[in-house]
Amino acid sequence: MLIHHKRVRVTETSPIDWAALRPRVRLSIESSDGSLVVSESLVDVLQAVAEHKTLVAAARSLRIPYRTARHRMLVMEARLGVRLFETGSGGAGGGFSNLTPAAQDILRLFGTLRDALDPLVDDRFGGRASNLDELPIQVPAH
Repeated sequence: MLIHHKRVRVTETSPIDWAALRPRVRLSIESSDGSLVVSESLVDVLQAVAEHKTLVAAARSLRIPYRTARHRMLVMEARLGVRLFETGSGGAGGGFSNLTPAAQDILRLFGTLRDALDPLVDDRFGGRASNLDELPIQVPAH
């Protein structure tokens, strides 16, 4: 396989190596009306703010635009009805963002859910996508 820029050019046709792939579950938390409230990408932003202490630095570390990160946080705050950041601006060190107790609770809850789900998926499939043929669904032959 040759990689040019961000595109992948396949130079041969071969079956997918299912044994080299690992099943994962994307976790999200929704409101009672089905609106997305917390997702893995939102948690990534919260974790990056906790580490980098500003939303600007967090967005930079995640390689997403600041406006995207800010919009995601504003939407999550609106849907939860709580503030997620304590912020300050200016001064010699510049601005800062700290997670509120509510944001820290979200990170703990999400971590607990993730810690509970990952082993279930690994236990069920032995950590390999090649075990997907045990499911009562149709998957590509390997």
